[in-house]
Amino acid sequence: MKSMTGFANHTCEFTGGSATLEVRSVNNRGLDLKLRVPDLFAALEPKLRETITKVAKRGSLQVNIRYSLQDDISEAPAINEKMIDQVLSGIERIEDLALARHLSLAPSKASDILAIKGVMAHETGVAELTPDMSQAVQSAMSQMIANWDMDRAREGEALCRILGDQIVTIADLVSAARALLPERKAKLEQGFIDNLKTLSEQFSEVEPERVAQEVALFIIKQDVAEELDRLDAHIEAARA
Repeated sequence: MKSMTGFANHTCEFTGGSATLEVRSVNNRGLDLKLRVPDLFAALEPKLRETITKVAKRGSLQVNIRYSLQDDISEAPAINEKMIDQVLSGIERIEDLALARHLSLAPSKASDILAIKGVMAHETGVAELTPDMSQAVQSAMSQMIANWDMDRAREGEALCRILGDQIVTIADLVSAARALLPERKAKLEQGFIDNLKTLSEQFSEVEPERVAQEVALFIIKQDVAEELDRLDAHIEAARA
């Protein structure tokens, strides 16, 4: 058993810089992978996704990669004006459509636009993806995902112990409740008979056969043995 929540990070170094990879996951019915790869490592994205999906089969995963380069080869950030024009045109079109449907949208922020992939460009020729960078980042991704999977396994083992203790407690309570069934049945039956006796003294005489039928019906309705049997089945399934 492995937990659906997990976290791991890993830092790698290569000639001229370093990169830090981070993964966070929460529960999800299927696999929802959000991988944010800087433009410098965009060519590695298919291989990085393949590395992740070999291990992750379900859950909502957020994987981020950050890097830094030494001054002599560092990328000079610049705004991709062509991309900005496309984004702003898209935002304007969306706002027009929303207005036509009488919908109010929150105003766009510059920080949100800058976070869009491709908006922040880099000076051409200043930094390029080298084989050394590629190998380091791919190895780091493999190591990080392995660490993430081990973290999930450790948390899963802890959850198993907690659930196991709870199952034992439930089983003990079911056994205790089952032991009380005969006494409970006798008390219910006697209480019902006493109530009928009180009523018969106030009204016309009640036939004994009718009393027996009513007592039997009442006991059946109050019987919890079937519910305890269901709990036993659930406990057995949980222990399997």
